[in-house]
Amino acid sequence: MEKKNFFRLIPMNINEFNIGQLLDEEKNNKGEVLWKNGSINGNNAQKFYENDIVYIYCKNLPDGSNRILFRAIVNSCDDDNTYSFDKKEKIKGFFIKNIESICINNIKTFSRDTLKNDYDLNINQTKQILASFEDYNDYKKNPDIICKDRYGSTSKKDVDKYKKHLQLILKLETLYRGDKCEKSLKNAQKYFNHTVLCECCELLKLGDGTAKKRTFIKKNGLVYYEIHHLLMQNLSRKNDEWLDENQWFKKEDSKWLDSEFNRVNLCPVCHREFHYGNFEYGNTQKDAKKKVIDALWKSHQYEKNLKELGKAKEEIKLIKEYIYKQYI
Repeated sequence: MEKKNFFRLIPMNINEFNIGQLLDEEKNNKGEVLWKNGSINGNNAQKFYENDIVYIYCKNLPDGSNRILFRAIVNSCDDDNTYSFDKKEKIKGFFIKNIESICINNIKTFSRDTLKNDYDLNINQTKQILASFEDYNDYKKNPDIICKDRYGSTSKKDVDKYKKHLQLILKLETLYRGDKCEKSLKNAQKYFNHTVLCECCELLKLGDGTAKKRTFIKKNGLVYYEIHHLLMQNLSRKNDEWLDENQWFKKEDSKWLDSEFNRVNLCPVCHREFHYGNFEYGNTQKDAKKKVIDALWKSHQYEKNLKELGKAKEEIKLIKEYIYKQYI
């Protein structure tokens, strides 16, 4: 069988990666980094080829986003070899090189929601093929060409889905070759450094020393934080009676409850304070909780995002009132 090269997507859960170790490995191994391929004993391992291009989809970034952030090239892979990733296990793997960040300041760009809505791409823990080099080159020459779908299907739905994947690759490659792309993994450390320890700590003007005492450094070197959904996710599980009383919420609205603008980074103390307290330290901040909600509503651009989701002005007002009722 003729060997083909592919554009692929591989996941990287920031909560499980030691970023310092990743940078050291790249430095000490002349740019190579060993990447797991499948679980223990090679279960679910996939076939990778030298020179395949991989986009790395990062989950649980310190800014609360999940998005494609890196591009790399498969340098070598050997199906017969296993590697020691720690003292307890050996596992199949492949080496990648030229890990470079695709400089993206807008957290919505290539986010989970964007990939799903614009490119018909569902993200999970499984590595997946996006398209072959051959089809991509044909698509660049003629976007109207009907490429051979990798699933062997000629149905309009599958072909349209495949074309969206090709559109994604074209956009990523165009961005990668542009002037704004950072040609270094080290320069991308800022994406892993959780400089704002907690959005509420910042709003309450707690000094850095105080804020640091309210959380801790995880084993992978990152500051621990928790994601809080300002508009609570359990709304999607409300009964028909509740839905009748709160007609601003439709069943289809559940898809944006876990979107970027509804997720807030909190330290453990502020997360519990949000649910059970008032943010009124020493009674010096009257209506502190309302002020925090107002500030987060503004910084996360709730009104703008809700308008884009088709919510009318009166509905947006009711949503804000409901958020107040959740916590105050």
